[in-house]
Amino acid sequence: MNTRRNVLELYRTILKQSKLLPIEKRSRAIQQIRTAFRDNKNESDENVISSLIRTGNDKLSFIKMLTPKSASTQQGKTVYVHREGRLVEANPAKRDKAALSNWTAGNVDPDALARHNYLTRRQHFMEGPLKRY
Repeated sequence: MNTRRNVLELYRTILKQSKLLPIEKRSRAIQQIRTAFRDNKNESDENVISSLIRTGNDKLSFIKMLTPKSASTQQGKTVYVHREGRLVEANPAKRDKAALSNWTAGNVDPDALARHNYLTRRQHFMEGPLKRY
């Protein structure tokens, strides 16, 4: 009875996962799954059944690789931030830009920038004589 439960659970899991496949592959995959399980419905040899279960688990792993990951939503989770001395709910769609950013060179360490320039000149990426940083 335990084997029957494992087979039914595997069948349901494979069908559920195959419904997440892209549309062009979905109907063919579902048809192949149903045919494979129907063809082996009356199998009674335990060794053959365990081999078929292993094959089914391998196919399930392959289907999981093909299916796109679903976008996870953060239900029941709220994020709060401090703004102007008050605790307010954060809006993930709207983000405040930092006053200083590494991308605008507003807060770059001068020593790190000098070292970077030295190393790029050393690799002949910049023209001019080499100077120690």
